[in-house]
Amino acid sequence: MLGKASTDASGFLTAVLRDQGVADAKLDARHARAIATPVGTGYVVTDDRANLICIATPSFAGDLAADCSTVGQAKLHGLAAPKAYDSSGHAVAWTTVLPRDATVTLRDARGKATPVSTTDGVLSVVIHHLSIITVTIDGHATTTALATQKECDPVTQRGPACRAVAAAEAQS
Repeated sequence: MLGKASTDASGFLTAVLRDQGVADAKLDARHARAIATPVGTGYVVTDDRANLICIATPSFAGDLAADCSTVGQAKLHGLAAPKAYDSSGHAVAWTTVLPRDATVTLRDARGKATPVSTTDGVLSVVIHHLSIITVTIDGHATTTALATQKECDPVTQRGPACRAVAAAEAQS
């Protein structure tokens, strides 16, 4: 993914990253890497000197949300963007940047597991029903539960799938 050509996203990405508290880093949004998400174009930007990598992805409303990590942590666990919920409560989008050797499995609420492919080290999905995503990097598995707002509201933690979400996240 980082081998892709860079794009200048400084006009808007700098403000998003500043809102995430990384204004002091030497992140150069003029050399961001664009990534495709089901909701729109996202960006990954790094600062090798500060050992920092950030991901910014769009919400269903079009605004960007970002998260950052050290490059070392991202190589061990991946770097996930904040979850984006649609206004109807029936979909959630999630994007993560992964090392090349990562494998991904999606398990639905009935327990059916399906391997999921990444594109250029990026996993980006939209989920409409409770799903458990397991990412394995160098033999270490991390579990992320995704549920729509109708299934488990992320703020109130109420809904029919909240127990399953909590149980899946406790495994990780």
